[in-house]
Amino acid sequence: MTSREPVRVTSAEDGEAVSRQQWKWSVAAVRFEHRDSALGIGTAEPRLSWQFRTDEPGWAQTAYEVERDGGEVVRVDSAEQVLVPWPFAPLAARERATVRVRVASGPQWSDWSEPATVEAGLLTTSDWPAKFVSPRTIEVIGQRAPVVSRTWTARGPVASARLYVTARGVYVATLNGTRVGDEVLALGWTSYRHRLRYRTHDSRRCCATARTRSTCCSATAGSAAGSAGPAAAASTVTAPRCWPSWR
Repeated sequence: MTSREPVRVTSAEDGEAVSRQQWKWSVAAVRFEHRDSALGIGTAEPRLSWQFRTDEPGWAQTAYEVERDGGEVVRVDSAEQVLVPWPFAPLAARERATVRVRVASGPQWSDWSEPATVEAGLLTTSDWPAKFVSPRTIEVIGQRAPVVSRTWTARGPVASARLYVTARGVYVATLNGTRVGDEVLALGWTSYRHRLRYRTHDSRRCCATARTRSTCCSATAGSAAGSAGPAAAASTVTAPRCWPSWR
């Protein structure tokens, strides 16, 4: 019986197979939870999938290894390649990891795949320091959706910035006058009494320097009040939470 228990290897070079077949097959398209982009993924243990390319008749995967951040390597004896379990410690909120995958067919191993990066989003309600803001006092029925905004100054050079947005309704978000994302009617409809969806945006380009004074503007169209999509369960419209972060 094939064992699926992970075996931890101290480095990428330890535990090499007796022989290694070079470049007759390759691992490609490493993905997390079937997503093309793993920015802000909503789980601490994202499952991995990959493809392998070969022109060798009868080739079959018998094991795989996953390397994290150029260090720890975990080996699993398994033919699985779709939604395999995350083999490392769970990610913390906003934690990033870069992995590579290689596969074996008997004693022969492929080369490592290209690196693939995953970044966890905000995983629990305690990860949200922002508070909801509301346009209730400036909203006029029949008029364009109101805009709420905040001006802030970066504390230093911005190496990385994320904008996490949620709303009871639909919204359009901008930073420094630049629209964030390309969605229409984001976040879409959901059961507002039970959950709120959110989006994670890479906002580094909108926050280029520490001296840039940036304005985060957002507008809601009120889908939570039933003005878009199926009749929603909430009775109020609340603007998005906007939380840029620096690393």
